[in-house]
Amino acid sequence: MREEVDRTKFIGSTDSAPILGHKSFGRTKLDVWLEKKKGIQRQFDRETKFLMDKGKALEPVVLKNAIDMYELSVIKTNERYFHKKYEFISAEIDAETREFNVEIKCSQTKKGWDIEGEKIPDNYYIQVQHGLMVTGKDLCKVFVSFFGALPKKFEIPRDNILISKIEEEECEFWEKNVLGGEIPNLMPGDAIKIYPEAIEGSSIHADAVITNKLSCMRELHKEMKKYEKKIEKKKEEFKELADHVQIFMKDAEVLYEGDRVASTWKFRNQALKTYLVKLKNEFPEAYKECVAIQPQKRYFVLKNIIEEEKE
Repeated sequence: MREEVDRTKFIGSTDSAPILGHKSFGRTKLDVWLEKKKGIQRQFDRETKFLMDKGKALEPVVLKNAIDMYELSVIKTNERYFHKKYEFISAEIDAETREFNVEIKCSQTKKGWDIEGEKIPDNYYIQVQHGLMVTGKDLCKVFVSFFGALPKKFEIPRDNILISKIEEEECEFWEKNVLGGEIPNLMPGDAIKIYPEAIEGSSIHADAVITNKLSCMRELHKEMKKYEKKIEKKKEEFKELADHVQIFMKDAEVLYEGDRVASTWKFRNQALKTYLVKLKNEFPEAYKECVAIQPQKRYFVLKNIIEEEKE
């Protein structure tokens, strides 16, 4: 059971990425400041909160699976440590062996994870390095359960260059923003967190700086409108070309270009597709009614776009 602590008194692992300018579950440097300085906790939407709570609830299960699968000799769990030099820097480590930290994650997406390598999302990488900074260890093994599956292991070694930056940025944030009271630099979407409500009937006049920003916004808006028209035209051209490709593919799901996949055109839900094929073969009348009620679509995907852009 995790110990309830007053998070206004220290900078924790999950605060490190926002302080360095990387959003983590939507939290920015301002959110961390509001928590430490004002005691205001970031309010997450229902779906995000559900996923976060679900992840926390599943962590012990994922840890047990990791211990069994990878034969971990865990000596401690959920232990909180403080920086040897700076008492306002802290880290709670999910689990530990004598040699390395253990971090447990439950993810509903593979975005940012290099499944074949050792790369993890930036916000988690910074969080891991923060933990290594506080504990003094040289390695952290991150065990991730994707979509509730058995955990995959990522080995993250100590990054002393980044750790120096983390320490410097967190010390500056504590001294300048928390103790000094200075509002940190804002990121897009931060302003409403400071001023969530308007005073009815109130007004204010723009100064020279704001007048210049308003002028820039108007110019950007004009440019955006021009691009929107160009994008719509390009989308139509793309659709026309895609139609030719789809006619060539007929009822094939995959189109090859040499030995690589060029495009796919299939149902996104394979289980549903299998069910519909079976329904069509065995109960054609029922199939017609089912499709009439909720038509199913094949989705066309052009492959290797990123690779070609890199070339």
